[in-house]
Formats: sequence, structure tokens, C-alpha cells
Amino acid sequence: MILMTKVSYSVLVLSFVCTVSVISERDDCNFGTCGECISSANENDGCVWCTQYPFEDRRCQSLSYVKSNKEWCKDQLYNPKPSTQITQNDDFGKVRDGSPVQFRPQEIKMKVRPGIPMQFNMTFKPATDYPLDVYYLMDTSDTMKKRITELKDQALLIHDELSRYTNNVRLGIGSFVEKPGFPYFDPNKHKSHAFKNDISLTENMTIFTSKVNKIEFGSNFDDPEAGLDALMQAMTCEKEIGWRKGARRIIILCTDSTYHSAGDGKIVGAIKPHDMQCHLENNVYSKALEFDYPSVSQINKVARDENFRLIFAITKNSKTSKLSDVEYKALAKEIYGARFAELKDTNVLNIIKEAYEELANSIEMKFEAPSNIEVKIDQDCASKPARNCKVFGPRFTMILMTKVSYSVLVLSFVCTVSVISERDDCNFGTCGECISSANENDGCVWCTQYPFEDRRCQSLSYVKSNKEWCKDQLYNPKPSTQITQNDDFGKVRDGSPVQFRPQEIKMKVRPGIPMQFNMTFKPATDYPLDVYYLMDTSDTMKKRITELKDQALLIHDELSRYTNNVRLGIGSFVEKPGFPYFDPNKHKSHAFKNDISLTENMTIFTSKVNKIEFGSNFDDPEAGLDALMQAMTCEKEIGWRKGARRIIILCTDSTYHSAGDGKIVGAIKPHDMQCHLENNVYSKALEFDYPSVSQINKVARDENFRLIFAITKNSKTSKLSDVEYKALAKEIYGARFAELKDTNVLNIIKEAYEELANSIEMKFEAPSNIEVKIDQDCASKPARNCKVPHKGNITVSGTVKVKYCADDPNQKQQVKINPVGLSDHLLIHLDVECQCDCEKAKSGAKASDCNDAGFIQCGICKCFPGSYGVNCRCNGTSTDQTDKEKCKLSKSDAKPCSGRGYCSCGICTKCQRGYSGDFCEFDDTSCPRQCSGNGRCTRGRCHCNPYWSGIDCSCYEKTDACIAPYSKEICSGRGECKCGTCVCNAVEGKNETYSGVFCDNCEACAEGRCKELEDYAYCNFMHMNDKAYCDKQNNDTSHISVAFMSKADISGPKLYMAKWCKKELDSNNGSYMVFRYQYENHDLRITIQKETEIPPEANIWVAVGSAIGLVLLIGILTVIIWKILVDLHDKREFKKFEDEAVAAGYDVSLNPLYQDPSINFANPVYNNQCN
Repeated sequence: MILMTKVSYSVLVLSFVCTVSVISERDDCNFGTCGECISSANENDGCVWCTQYPFEDRRCQSLSYVKSNKEWCKDQLYNPKPSTQITQNDDFGKVRDGSPVQFRPQEIKMKVRPGIPMQFNMTFKPATDYPLDVYYLMDTSDTMKKRITELKDQALLIHDELSRYTNNVRLGIGSFVEKPGFPYFDPNKHKSHAFKNDISLTENMTIFTSKVNKIEFGSNFDDPEAGLDALMQAMTCEKEIGWRKGARRIIILCTDSTYHSAGDGKIVGAIKPHDMQCHLENNVYSKALEFDYPSVSQINKVARDENFRLIFAITKNSKTSKLSDVEYKALAKEIYGARFAELKDTNVLNIIKEAYEELANSIEMKFEAPSNIEVKIDQDCASKPARNCKVFGPRFTMILMTKVSYSVLVLSFVCTVSVISERDDCNFGTCGECISSANENDGCVWCTQYPFEDRRCQSLSYVKSNKEWCKDQLYNPKPSTQITQNDDFGKVRDGSPVQFRPQEIKMKVRPGIPMQFNMTFKPATDYPLDVYYLMDTSDTMKKRITELKDQALLIHDELSRYTNNVRLGIGSFVEKPGFPYFDPNKHKSHAFKNDISLTENMTIFTSKVNKIEFGSNFDDPEAGLDALMQAMTCEKEIGWRKGARRIIILCTDSTYHSAGDGKIVGAIKPHDMQCHLENNVYSKALEFDYPSVSQINKVARDENFRLIFAITKNSKTSKLSDVEYKALAKEIYGARFAELKDTNVLNIIKEAYEELANSIEMKFEAPSNIEVKIDQDCASKPARNCKVPHKGNITVSGTVKVKYCADDPNQKQQVKINPVGLSDHLLIHLDVECQCDCEKAKSGAKASDCNDAGFIQCGICKCFPGSYGVNCRCNGTSTDQTDKEKCKLSKSDAKPCSGRGYCSCGICTKCQRGYSGDFCEFDDTSCPRQCSGNGRCTRGRCHCNPYWSGIDCSCYEKTDACIAPYSKEICSGRGECKCGTCVCNAVEGKNETYSGVFCDNCEACAEGRCKELEDYAYCNFMHMNDKAYCDKQNNDTSHISVAFMSKADISGPKLYMAKWCKKELDSNNGSYMVFRYQYENHDLRITIQKETEIPPEANIWVAVGSAIGLVLLIGILTVIIWKILVDLHDKREFKKFEDEAVAAGYDVSLNPLYQDPSINFANPVYNNQCN
């Protein structure tokens, strides 16, 4: 067992003091302009300008002159002060450009004067759980077989050890031999490739270890191999290898030979210089005979540009015993950040850990700046000891630019040695303890031989290297697997044809050793299918029910192509028949009615469809959830068959009422999830509230229903309630949303059936001490091992591992696995080896070798009550210490019981506090992090409590901590749960990742979350002083707190991080309630506005008057513009006429015969003097 020395997990934050100065050669202050004057400062003195007018003295003087001549330019001195402003300083851990911030600040603005240094600080804090990608490049020539075997044996240990540093680690393997061309290679003698991507980067260790076994070895003529070819492909083929953006990238090249360099490829005809591009086809380098080997400078450029860290792990050639250390040490010096390591024995893991610790625990700055700017960083990583370079603790560094100093964080390797010590993990005093301490890489065996002087419990590795130890009577039970029931596909079992096999397996297992098994699924032909329609029979849905009637026979015929055992049924719903949703004088309504029970008789089906009655109600939301609950729970009345595939299609054009809305009509009791049909009508609609979404989800999951929400536009409002039903489908297991268009009822049913029949997802039940892994991921894109080929089958592998023996020996050790939605299942009965066969006898004949005080059991004395000791020769009052040698772990020990206990009759007793073991050899205070409080430290290692794992018990295995309160999806469906923490995925199509405790912090996330929470928020809004009622109506509310605020307070600074949500209320004025939500650690806080919001009412007369006025204004302006244009046109035409007349010789002067028609007459009677 490899044990790391204790690592400090405290984070050391390094601050770097830097200076920036602009170089100037000017020492005096005799300048003729203000600009020249102030730009001639230096660290010790500077120049200032006098703006006073008039001024007889010299205007530019030094600061030292001004200080000593205080009368010089007293009032109008121009001496700008340098300043520093931090403009961006994101907190550590915040996601920025797709990666967590580790370096701050990110942007500084400085007002500087040439020659004056400006000081600033930079702080670096390594991020936790930063992604790590480790890729092995293995020389797979014959001489390297031993190394690939070691890597396979250590694969899971490697992953577990690296997981101590980051929970986001992936491993991969590529291989190389030589370019497959003569004279390096003869196709008749050799098998070779320049590079092959054997295993893309993965965190699935089951896939990793299984594929390692399939790696093929090759051979060639010469010693140098195609290592640089392989390196270039491994670095440039980002997509094929699976390199993650922003992850720490380590490539470990393992070989026992030197390498070919640029120019050597011409010998095999590869004359083109390498283009530094990826050329993989089917994971093999396809242009090895076209492009020459890459040069070292090309390797260096790609490694530096793409932030790779290369480790050349070199071993001695098993044939020549030569070590190519000189060549690879020189190569490591030529490549930025590369290092050399000698690969000895089984130190693959040690090399990786040392490389990671060096990578994580050192930091070096570099900068880019124009030639006139001088940058000094208070750091020296070349000195001994290095200054301001070390960061202690298992953390990462990252590359990040700053805009002011242009400082770039780079990774450098510093010589560090990790102290590794071997640990004896098979030192147990009884056979049962010994054999129950196995693991994947090694195990413990017991010697039952009697008499036997040596230690009886040893590791398998010890036995292999010490073949004389206990030759004949070795007890090492072998795990075994026996399939005890494996009925053929199609055979009827429990009333249904078999689709899943095997059905029963018996395993004999040892704790710590994973057992692999396979499961095969093949969809049955003519498997019973029950399809039930839930139709909204309000007036606006008449068209859809008519379409269904017309298509009834076609639906049955089409579904019969898939199975000859199909039945159809119809139920209908409108609304709870109570005021204010319903008026008996105006409406006809029911919450649910079973119109047609499931039948295969299409004549009856079509005839009854014609008799379905339609109804109406006041409000838009309908009683869809009431109807769903009755349709699922009334198994006998509807006619659901045991084991049949069950599909319910809810067709509507309106939203739905949810839990709490029923109180308005007096239905105050929470729904009891039971059937209440009388004469095929839901009889207790006015007694029980609407069911909650969580209740619908529970019944659908438990009874294996598949729900389809087929939603269409409302024929009156043209509104499509897609947002509501898409959110509802996400909350219900296996549900889906579909838009109902024209005549696509049949298509929706066919798609649902094909998806149901041709896909499989496993679920399992197992005790807490048993770990089950299934090689399937139906949430990924594309899904893995979930789709069944047409008319074919699919085999899914799994592993089961008993982590530790159950505390209760009578506890049933059994695992149940079944496909979701089917009654078929696999039972795995586990016979766990926690007790040796020889220990099962509780008593035996007295043995003289046991001083007649015990009997021989598994080769040792089993003492009768009241006696103890190696030979049972001591009783309760004995203090005999004559057998001290048997109390020593090894003969070289100076003291018995490791000097920490009391030796009595060859047995160590009364170990000092904090020590345990048969020889008091284990320090129970040295466990990592003292098992994090989630386990007990015994025999020097952590024994974790249920649902905790890892060498320090810090990894929480359950996913409940990754599910947001009042949600069902792990990490909101946007990440993975690792050790109780969400690791968020990248946003598709963007260079960023989701963020937040539950990966629900993004631009488009809030709308969906608001939809999830609105029913619970509305319930609390309606029952402000009765949160307990709403908690009872809804599950998973233990981590939710609810508060109420006024409209003024809810917009205040206390909730500046909270998201805004609103829910439309069932009212005629369009009012809605407002609430906000935010997370406090893992708890959800919902703040609800006490007042409802009402949209402002529009004054229709203002709108009408404005429209009429606008039309009149446009008309008047049109007439005016028309009149102006006509006058201009007439004027232009008359002018044209005059010009033409003059040109023709006509006189265009006034007509001499013309007399003005107006005549003035004087009044003869008028007397002008009368005034």
C-alpha cells in the first residue's frame, strides 16, 4: 500500500510586489514647454511647470529647487500626481472566461509620469478542483510490456490518488512504435504505428482498465522510436484526445529507447516538413509516411502555446540495459516546462504525483511590455531558495493576462521529492479480518497450517515474492460468479415476455474487489401496450377530439405494426365543478371522467368517441393534474395490465391548476394519491385539492407510466402554453413535451412508443456498503449504452463492489437492477467473504497445543471463554510476559508491541491511546484529515461511514447535496455531482461554463427555475401564515425558507443577488405576484412581495383619438404638399410657355386692349370737409 506523507491543505496566498517605471535619460529641468517639463521626472526628483502669467523667471524647475525656493511660482504650480485605480478585481473562484479566478486584480488603470516608478500588488490563490487531464504516451514495443502491465494494475489507484488533489481528473492512453515504412519496419516481420489514440481521456476507470487490456504491442528494426510524432499528434488532436479547455494538461511519454528527430523521416519517404496539425483517422496517425518527424522547436512551440506539461519517463531497455537519460535530459531542456524522470519498477504513480505537486506548488511570473517601459517583479525562482515562487498545498496554477502589467502566470517545475513509504496492510490476527481486507491491486491471504511460526496474514504480493511461505495450506478464497437464472428472450415469466437477462446471479465476493457482470436487453415483440388519452374537452378542443375519432382505426393499425397487443382508452377533463371556476347555470364540467376504458375493440372505441360530451368553465387553467392522478391510480377501472408499457397522452390547449388552487372552491384536503371513481367520474373533486407535481412524479415513477404532454394553441387566444408544460415535463420522471399540430396525434404516439421501446435506462437498489456502477449515461450527448438497435439488443456492463463488511452479519446483501419502466429485473445475491470457512465452527475438541483451554481454528488456537493468549495458557488473572518475541511485528523490533502496549501471553494488549493493531503498530491519529469527521481511523487508515469514501472520507457519495431545493435534477441537469459538489458543464456554443452552487446561474436558467418554484411560492402567498401546509403539499422543502416583503423593500440592496420571478394570477385584470429567490450556501431563500402587481390599464379612447388625429394630420399635410407641388408645376409650365413664345417672335407684353374690369366711381354727395 502506498501512503503519502501528510499534506497541509491550507492555502498559501502569495503577494507579488511589482514596479513599473518609464526610462528617461534627462536629468535637468530646462525645457521650453510644459509637456517636455512634466515628462522629465525620475525616482528622486522631478520637474514642475509654472503657469503663472506674467512670470519673469524660468518656468520649468526641479522639485528640489521648488522646495528650497518657496517664493518661486507660489500659486500656479503644475505638478500632476500619479495615481492607481483597480478597475477589475473579481473574487477568487468566480468563473471568468470559462475558468475560476486565481489571480487578481485583472485590470488596473494608472496615471503615470515618465521616470517615476509605480508600485502595485498581485495576489495568486490556487483554485480547488481545477480540471486535470493526464495522458500517457506509451512505447508499445515488446520491451515495454512490463510497464503497460504496471499501468493497468495501478489505474484505479492512480485515479484515487489524484482525486485527493482534484475531483476533476481524467486519464487517457496513446501508444507508438515507429513509422510503418522500410528500413525502420518490415510488414512481414513487424507490427507498428507512429501513433494510436488507444483510450481518449475519461474519468470512467472501468472503461480505462478494460481498454488497457486490449492495447497491442509492436516491433521494428531500429532502437529510436516515433516518440515526437506521437507527441505532436497527442497535443494537436484536441477533439479526438478529449482535452478540455482550460484544464491542466500533462503528457507522460514512457519509453526505453531514444527518438527520431526532424530529417530521419526522409529515409522512409516522409519528405514533407511537419505541418503541426492533427491527422488522425480512426484514432491512428494516417500521414506518418507523408510528413517528416516534427522538430524539437515545433514540439516546444505547440507545448508552450497550448499549455502542455511534458514528462519524459525513461526506463532501461530490458534487452540492452541501456538508459537513454542523456538524450531525454537534453530534450527536456529544449522544451518549455518539460522535465525528465527515470521510470523505476512500479513508480508510475509516484512520477505522476510528483509532477502534479510540482505543477500545483510553484508559480513564476513573466511579462510583456513596450521597450520604453521597465517592469520589475519581486520574485526570483532561479535563486536558492526561490523567492515568492512556492505555493504549498494540493492546488493548481493557471495562465491569466493582466492589462496593465501584461503579467502572465506560467507553470514551472521545481525539484521536489514526495516522501513515499510502504505500508503493511495485511497484519491481522484472525482469518476473517485478513481475507476481508482485499483491494483491486492486492489482497490478504491467510495461512491455516499448524503449527506455523511465521505471521499468518500476508499480502498476495508478499506471497508471490516469497514462494516458500505457507506452501500447502493457503486460504485465499477466489471470487466467483454464477448465473442461476437466465431465461431466454420472449419466454413468458410472471405474465410478461422476458426482455432482460440474466434474471438472477449469485456472486461470492471479497470486500474491496469489484466484480463485473453483463446485462442484455432485447425489446419483446407483441409486448402489451396500453395507450390512454386524457382529453381536455372544453369547447376549444372540439377539433382535436374529432381528429382523434377519425384516426382511431389508423392509430390502432399503425401501433399493431409494433405489437399485436395494443389497447386504447380515453378519459376527459375540464375543471372542478365549483364556483368561481364553474357556474352550474352556465357551464357543464367535470374534473375527470373515464369515457372509454382500455380496449382492443376499435368498433366500441370509435362508437364511444362520438358520445364524448364537451364542457366549459370560467378560467383558462384546467384540472389536468386531477385527471392525471385518477388515470394513473385507478388501475382496475381504467384497465391497466400488469407489466404492460403504459403511455398517457394529455391533450390540452390550456395551463393546469396545481396544489393550493383547490382551496378556492373549498377542496382543502391535500390529495391522498388514491382512486376515487364512482360511475367512472371523479367523485371527490370538491373534497381533495389538486395533486402536487411531486405527487404526480411519485406515482408515475412507481407505477412505470410514461406521460406525454401534447399541447396545442388555444383556438380563441392563439396562445401556446409550451413554457408551463416543458417545465412540468422536466419535473416528472420520463415525461416529455410535444406540440400538437394539425393531425399529428398518431405521430406523437408512434414517436413515444419507439422511444419507449428502443431505449433503456437502468436503476438499482443496493445496501449502503455496496457500490454499484453501470456503464451507461443516458444524460450525456450522445447518450451512451441507452439506445437499442432496430430489431437488435444491447448489452450493458456493470460492476459491484462490497466496500466493507456489514455491521449486521444477518443483513441481506443483495442488489436489484431493472430497466426503468419494466417489471423485468436482475437480482444479484452476494455471499460476502467476511468470515473464513474454518471459522464457522463455534467449538471443537480440546487441543493439547492450546493447553486444553481451546481448539484449533484456522491454524490458531481459539480459546474457550476465560482463557486467552497464543496458546490459551493465560486466564483472566495471568500476567505472564514470557512470550515477548511473539509480540513483535518483526524480529528486528527493539521492543514488543512496538513499544506502545503490554505483551501478555504472546498477545499485545492495552495499546496506548491512539494506537491499534495486533502489535500496536498503527498510529490512529495519522489518518488524513482525521477522516474528515466522516469515519473512524483504525489500523492507521480511514474506515468511512456509509455514503463517504476516499482516503480521508471527504467524498460524499450521495447526490442529494447536488440537487437544488425543490428540484429533481442533479446539478440542474447542467453538471456532474462529484463528492457532493456540482462540477458544472460548459455552455454549449460558448466559451464559458455554468456557475452557481447547483449550476443554475446563467442567462437562460432563471426562467426555468422560476417556473419550478412558482407553485410553491404561490401556495405560500395564499397561506402567508401557514408555511407548514405548503411544505406538506410539496416534497423536498426542508431547505427552503420563505419571507415576505413590501414592494419597496423587495427591491432593496439586501436582495441584490436574488433573481426576479413572477406568476400570473387567475384574475380578470391580469394581476401577478412577484417573488425572488437566492441561495444561501445550499439552502434556498424565497422572498415574496406582499402586494400583487396590476398592469396599467390602457385608455382606449386615447388610442382611438390618437389614431384618428394621426390620420387627419397625414391627410391635411398631404393636401398642403399636393397644393405646393401643383403651384410649382404650373409656375414652371407658364415660364416654359413664355420662353417658347418669345423664341417664336411673339409679343408677350400686356394686351393694350385689355381694360381692368374694376371701375371706381366718386360719390358726388360726399363732403370731404365733414370731418
